[in-house]
Amino acid sequence: MPLRASKLRYEPHEVVLTVEIVSPSTRSIDWVLKPALYAQAGIPFHWRVEIEDDGREPFPVNLSISRLTRSLL
Repeated sequence: MPLRASKLRYEPHEVVLTVEIVSPSTRSIDWVLKPALYAQAGIPFHWRVEIEDDGREPFPVNLSISRLTRSLL
């Protein structure tokens, strides 16, 4: 099924990748809870973008949910 730009919500089985920008105020949720929820929903890949407090450029962390599933669930 082709993706439509007007679609605002997707079912978990339609999602292949999630991207999370880690916020200092929600770091523990972004690191632990959300990847576990994505894994539980069957989403295979998750990118976490870390932003360092020292002002360095953000960098992505590529996480394979299939590997996380074994350790988190």
